[in-house]
Amino acid sequence: MHQRAYYSPMMDIVNMPKPETFTTSEGYYQTLFHELTHSTGHKSRLDRAELTAGEGKQSTSYAREELIAEMGASFLSAAAGIATEQTEQNAVAYIQNWLDLLKNDKKLVVQAASKAQRAAEMILGHTEEPEDEEQPPTATERPAAELAAPELDDTDREFMAAEKSWLAE
Repeated sequence: MHQRAYYSPMMDIVNMPKPETFTTSEGYYQTLFHELTHSTGHKSRLDRAELTAGEGKQSTSYAREELIAEMGASFLSAAAGIATEQTEQNAVAYIQNWLDLLKNDKKLVVQAASKAQRAAEMILGHTEEPEDEEQPPTATERPAAELAAPELDDTDREFMAAEKSWLAE
């Protein structure tokens, strides 16, 4: 893994540099939240066309996705209580850069904010259940066989081992 922050849609992973490479912990988490917001655009989650368009860094779709990710990071920072004047200034400058590319289109700002809010809600685990659909049974209502841990494949085991080694450091 590289010492730069990015989300890879193809591999569906978020890569982050070591926390000590950031000048502040708030900066680290703002960057992490930005990349996590990108990850919600994966086809298996919110399936945002802006993420998967692949039109290059100067495209409108790329600018919209960056706007969504930075707004989502700001929402998550506020939810975590780490929004500071410095992180807010950084976010405003970053957002303004993408707004310039989008020619300050007010409609795109509202759409991006809506998508960023959905992403933040997903990351925070605040998902709305449709009222019409039958709710799945709770753990106490399910047979014990259904509660067993899922089988892990080689990739799952590799990620778990990597995560355990990272946590041990």
